[in-house]
Amino acid sequence: MAKLKSIVLVAGLAVFAVAGCSRAHDSADSKPGIVSAAYVSESGGTATASFNITNGTVRVTLPGQKPMEFYQAMSADGARYTNGAATFWEHQGEATCSDGNKTLFTGKIVPAK
Repeated sequence: MAKLKSIVLVAGLAVFAVAGCSRAHDSADSKPGIVSAAYVSESGGTATASFNITNGTVRVTLPGQKPMEFYQAMSADGARYTNGAATFWEHQGEATCSDGNKTLFTGKIVPAK
């Protein structure tokens, strides 16, 4: 029972972390339960992420690539998502997408205008 409570708590904190840092990118025409964010890398590439708070998934589009779907996973800090092969991790406004030991993208959230 204690383990279940800690899993629920961690999952809840992950959703709160994502929603808190990304809420500025909600738009009037967005779907309920979907929070979108854009991240820019040091080289100027932009990745987008649409977090589905309802079902714990995120759809990520990296620069020049097709969208990928990730599912919420356990994380001690930040919000971590995986699709079995690759991982998308968001923490304090910074996102990293990796495939095994290879980093595909790292960027910081684009501030709301």
